[in-house]
Amino acid sequence: MKKEISLAEAAQELQLSKTTISRALSGKGRIGKETQDRIARFLEEQNAVVKTRSGMEKSKNIAILFPSHAIVAETPFFQNCLDGVYTYCSQKGYDLFYVSEKNDDLSKLKQLLDRKKVDGFILTHYQLGNNLIQYLQMKKVPFVLIGSIDDDSVIQVDSDHKAAGIELASMLLRNGEKNIALLSADSNNMVNRYRCEGFLGVICQKGSSNNQELFFQNVDGPMELDRAVLKIVDNKADCAVCTDDALCKKLVRKLQEYGCRIPEEIRVASMHDSIHMEMNNPPITAIRVDGHQLGSIAAKVLIGMLEGKKMPIKSCANYEIRLRQSTKRKKEKLI
Repeated sequence: MKKEISLAEAAQELQLSKTTISRALSGKGRIGKETQDRIARFLEEQNAVVKTRSGMEKSKNIAILFPSHAIVAETPFFQNCLDGVYTYCSQKGYDLFYVSEKNDDLSKLKQLLDRKKVDGFILTHYQLGNNLIQYLQMKKVPFVLIGSIDDDSVIQVDSDHKAAGIELASMLLRNGEKNIALLSADSNNMVNRYRCEGFLGVICQKGSSNNQELFFQNVDGPMELDRAVLKIVDNKADCAVCTDDALCKKLVRKLQEYGCRIPEEIRVASMHDSIHMEMNNPPITAIRVDGHQLGSIAAKVLIGMLEGKKMPIKSCANYEIRLRQSTKRKKEKLI
């Protein structure tokens, strides 16, 4: 009777990748005859067969999913998340698959699962109405969400966006702002929802003179931004806050086109910090969340799950408000 050896054991002995050996044995893929013969000789000499993949055997691969609209190289948050995930996975001997996920198109994800290419997934966003999480739960595939969702069956890694929104709103009110505009991008994005919920809760409670018409949702195109800025200017808003850095960058440019001086005539803040906010002229006050830390924590939690460890439902990364020139009032000395 031939003994069984694992794919990993065969790969180590032959100094070949597990993928190469698997393809050679299955006949799938283009593997050279010399390599095939070498594998066959090794198994014959060892009087062995390679064990078929079982539920206990792992690919040592993890997939990280990004929204299709995100250009990772140009989006600091996603780039930092990816760096954090990659760093931790490398330390633990895991490789990464990068997957661009568009709405409910699960074809790439299903392909990875059908071919047993990955052991688990890291999701970098969640939108209402997206069936991705339900599909992974149905398939009983380990996954971690970088973000938030009102579902305690989902393992989540995030910052406390609601608390950050509350803190930013409170700071602006203490600063003397009364007529505050809030611009949100995709309202189906749960992070945006939590940020707005915390921010508006404080504004509506304490900002008695705040104009409710200055809350704009789904500002995701030039026309929506134009309409919002026109209302901001007409209502002589003291301050304008955006839920993310990309939207804030566009808002600042549009305000400057209208001749609005920042911070002399209107203060501006972002609920997400990036190099774009820091390097803007003037620099923009923003809520700073460490994307690298989020990615590292997510990878640690997922690998812990794959190793059979009991991991917390929610893990939090810290945030801080970076005060910059864009929210300095006239009476304050600009630095």
